[in-house]
Order: sequence, then structure tokens, then C-alpha cells
Amino acid sequence: MKTVEFTIPGNYEVLKIVDRPIPDLLEGQLLVRITLAAVNAVDNTVRSGNLQEDILR
Repeated sequence: MKTVEFTIPGNYEVLKIVDRPIPDLLEGQLLVRITLAAVNAVDNTVRSGNLQEDILR
């Protein structure tokens, strides 16, 4: 399966599309297929570390 990951703070440029194995599911869990996803401006602000800490509380 494909995942979007980042390991360091930054803008959209730090996002990497990575192939990962499909996880083994435990009893009572299910796997949902997502065919379309997006990263918005708020995601970018949080990921880049530009959101003030007091807003997160």
C-alpha cells in the first residue's frame, strides 16, 4: 500500500510517497481502502511547525 510520510518538519517538499506492506489486522479491526486523499494548508502549517503552541491546547 502507498503512504504519505514525512520525517522532518517542512513544507510539501518533505512529503514522500512510500510503499508499505499491508498491516496484519487484529480481531475486530478492519482495513479501509482510500482512493483519494489530500493535504491542506492547515496540515502544512502544523507539519512545518508554524502553528503557535497555545493554539493547540
